[in-house]
Amino acid sequence: MKILSKTHFKIIFLILLFSWKTQAQVIIDEKFEELRLSSHILPVFVDSTNEMGFKEARLQKYTEFVPDVFYKKQSRKKFYTYWHRFSVVNHSVSNTSAILEIMWFSIESFDLHIVTKDSVLSFRQGKIYPFKNRQFSHKNFAFKIPFHGYDTTYVYFKKPNGVARVNEFLRIKSVNNFFDFANAEYLFLGIFYGILIFVSLYNLLAFIILLNSTYLFYFLAILFFALHSLSSHDGIGFQYIWPQYPFITEFLSGISHTIFIISFIAYYRSLLSIPDKYPKLDRLIMIIIIVRALWYLTSYIHVKFTYYYWPFDLFIITLIYATCLYMAFIKDKTTYFPLLGLTFILIGFVIKQYVRVNSIQASIFIYYAQYIGIAIELLFLTYAMEEKVKL
Repeated sequence: MKILSKTHFKIIFLILLFSWKTQAQVIIDEKFEELRLSSHILPVFVDSTNEMGFKEARLQKYTEFVPDVFYKKQSRKKFYTYWHRFSVVNHSVSNTSAILEIMWFSIESFDLHIVTKDSVLSFRQGKIYPFKNRQFSHKNFAFKIPFHGYDTTYVYFKKPNGVARVNEFLRIKSVNNFFDFANAEYLFLGIFYGILIFVSLYNLLAFIILLNSTYLFYFLAILFFALHSLSSHDGIGFQYIWPQYPFITEFLSGISHTIFIISFIAYYRSLLSIPDKYPKLDRLIMIIIIVRALWYLTSYIHVKFTYYYWPFDLFIITLIYATCLYMAFIKDKTTYFPLLGLTFILIGFVIKQYVRVNSIQASIFIYYAQYIGIAIELLFLTYAMEEKVKL
């Protein structure tokens, strides 16, 4: 018997994928709670002219919407417009609607069209528009998908030029699931930002009283991390602080991140007494601080440079973590608590990425594991400062 080759398996997989994905359906029954719709598995129509409107997209046949994997390489080279289409089929008596949540609050602009048997609901949303334009007062983009008995609703999602894939997820949720998670989410974020405010003010007062620059660096790191989170991580700032000024989100995203990273490095440099203990490493850290500041300034020359922040910052954090490990290995007691704090941040980051990649329906604590790791780190670093002052 001849064994099928890998090529045969790929062909069979693509045939099955094509036959199902080009007619993607979401079935709503009595037990339905949530379903993730990642953009790379949704059928897509690629408009290479960037001129097609909703009326033309609606006239396209289902066979012309193909799996997004076919355009993966092509989309990296050209700026096309992408249309996704899927249907929501109601098999439930109690559910009169569902919620489409776009968990990519930083998307600049997009069009959404919800087609029922009686009407067409059209929306143009994105971070460049005032918050009051949203259908729901929520940090993410959320839209009601109405049902009229046992019928089918069609959803068309248009992504802008140059955005080949949605970085986060599209999710269909039941109304109860959406509001239950939202209530828990806002409560958690309120507690988290409360901790940030408390610890930052504590360090500011400590700096004023003791005139120790380490407290100042820590205060600045927390302050600008909070601003970065408000503008880039969860969208709370746009909802509550500057809802009428979308440009503030874009401005704060880059500058707050840069100042946070520089303050973070300066804090650990001072906390671990690196200038006195490791002069050569200290010179390297000072060079890194200067380069990181210049790197941010290049984003004003070309916005593309902003996409390369993360490997640079990952190198910085890895260097600090390696330094803490080495100092702990030689039994330097001043590094124990900072090392524990960084470890909790890394654990939270790994959990977040695992949930994101594997599309797990996570609880609020798992979903915000990175925030929990940061909150724990704040407590450890505050205690580390007290221990250093005693020494």
